[in-house]
Parts: sequence; C-alpha cells; structure tokens
Amino acid sequence: MKLYDVREAAEMLGVGWRCLQNAYQRKEIPYRKIGRSVRFSDDDLAYFVEKNKIEPIEDEDDILEVF
Repeated sequence: MKLYDVREAAEMLGVGWRCLQNAYQRKEIPYRKIGRSVRFSDDDLAYFVEKNKIEPIEDEDDILEVF
C-alpha cells in the first residue's frame, strides 16, 4: 500500500497542504499516524473526495426551495 505525506496528498487533491492539515485535524479525512508522521492512502483520499461531493440541482422546484 502506497502512503502519502501531507504535501504529496495535498498536491494530488489540488489543495494547499494547510487545507489538508486542517481537514485531518478536524477528523474530516481518514489518516494513519506513523510515529509523528501523518500518512494517507489512496482510499483515504478517495473517501475525502467522495464525502465532499455536491450533487447538482436538477429540478426547478428544488432551486426555488433554496431561495
């Protein structure tokens, strides 16, 4: 299993490393703690992406409910 450090994982996600650091500190993304290092697997990153997925609104009535 390939594990990525914070900077590698952030680059893969296209976010800043501090953004990812904040996410794991708030327990929004799974991670592994190895000694003092934090590491992420491909599955961890995929979970984070899927968890933050926002579905588009398809029905006009749904749009009106938002406003």
